[in-house]
Amino acid sequence: MSVRHSRPPVDRLVLRLYDRALHPELFAEVVSGRVKFEQFELTVGLCDTGHLIQFTTQGETLTEVLLDRHAVLPTRGQQVYQPIEAERVATLEIPGIARVHTRTLIEYCETAAQYSQRHRLVAKSVKRAWLQHNFADGYRLREPALSGLSLNCGARHVQVQTWHTFPETCEICEVESLFELV
Repeated sequence: MSVRHSRPPVDRLVLRLYDRALHPELFAEVVSGRVKFEQFELTVGLCDTGHLIQFTTQGETLTEVLLDRHAVLPTRGQQVYQPIEAERVATLEIPGIARVHTRTLIEYCETAAQYSQRHRLVAKSVKRAWLQHNFADGYRLREPALSGLSLNCGARHVQVQTWHTFPETCEICEVESLFELV
């Protein structure tokens, strides 16, 4: 009996930063949301392989995408293309308007028991997250893949934290992004 994987392997994930908006039809979002503030707007979505975050202010948009490297996306406006590794940082700025600082972290668990313990902790964070999704794959002996997205907002910034679990490979991907007006 074969088991369907709920996600591609973590080593196929790529972080992309754009200095423009991307059309929502490019993504297979499972859950999405939009928040409007006085000086900016935030559009977010969780996808089967990662997430999409669009920060718009003064008619300009910064977009962060974490997806499978095989996802077909435009290259126009793409300023950062980073394969996900143990820990990476990236910054993109629209001069005089806004910037985003992003940090990605992959946690590799050596054993299924370590992963199960860490997965339970992440599951608690995901339950409290603003957006969340459980990617049940029908394999009842394994924890489902989870994604969650939480927001911490201020008058001139928003911090976004996302979690994505990968039960097939016992890995957890965490991305912290700070979008701020300059």
